[in-house]
Amino acid sequence: MEMIIDGQQDPIVFFDVETTQRYQGRILFEFGSIFVCPRRLIELDGHSYSTLIRPDPFLDTFPDLSYKGITREDLASAPHFSQVADKIYQILHGN
Repeated sequence: MEMIIDGQQDPIVFFDVETTQRYQGRILFEFGSIFVCPRRLIELDGHSYSTLIRPDPFLDTFPDLSYKGITREDLASAPHFSQVADKIYQILHGN
């Protein structure tokens, strides 16, 4: 599906992810995207997306993220990556 805004195609999309280091890699625990009209530089209603992501496995030793405003309870009730992967893929591929 092609998105046309103010006579122009392709909005500008800004992404933000939050990660933390765990063992040998990094864990993604938040993903966000904001779609912006390229002519007027305003956020497009209904297109932006943000979600917390529950780490798997969810361990008692997961780092404290309260300094980022995220509690263990927030993450415990968040969807697993597999539940949001298709949506994130669609955003990253312009669908």
